[in-house]
Amino acid sequence: MAESKEKLFDQFPPVSTQEWKEKVVADLKGADFDKKLVWRTNEGFNVNPMYRAEDIANLSTTDSLPGEYPYVRGTRADNNWLVRQDIKVTDVKEANVKALDILKKGVESLGFEIAKDLISVENLETLLHGIDVENVELNFSTCMKSTVKLAETVAAYFKTTPADLTKVSGSIRFNPFKRMLTKGRDFADYADQAVA
Repeated sequence: MAESKEKLFDQFPPVSTQEWKEKVVADLKGADFDKKLVWRTNEGFNVNPMYRAEDIANLSTTDSLPGEYPYVRGTRADNNWLVRQDIKVTDVKEANVKALDILKKGVESLGFEIAKDLISVENLETLLHGIDVENVELNFSTCMKSTVKLAETVAAYFKTTPADLTKVSGSIRFNPFKRMLTKGRDFADYADQAVA
């Protein structure tokens, strides 16, 4: 039976884009197609209500694969994602207990938002005690003005550990544009105010 599978759509003649558009215009009962159904994105692109194979026939990007240049389908070639949990660190011992607990429940990536007054190698040792840093992704963040101190502290901590640094992965969040984009000013504005 599988060999004689009938192809349903082969029984109907192909319909051109123009025929589709004429049918839609008829259903609109005189309303303008472009004004009624085509919408414009904030970036200035027109989005049509329908697209067909001929619309993408000359696009070279349709032949690209995920993880391949020009990365139009993403930079990852696999679909392996990590389960992440963020922890706000106000007490390093409590944060360590919470991290160890959620790691037992399937979390694979930890995000530590560390208060600036807790940034020290000793506190990192307490925070990461018992965590297999080679198999858990570690992500750190703090206030913008303390990010460099945090990066230096994380680097100093990993110089003291026996971990294979080629297996350690993670990040330190640093977004120099966030304040400018959300508040309309950067740290230089605050420095000028302090001097005045």
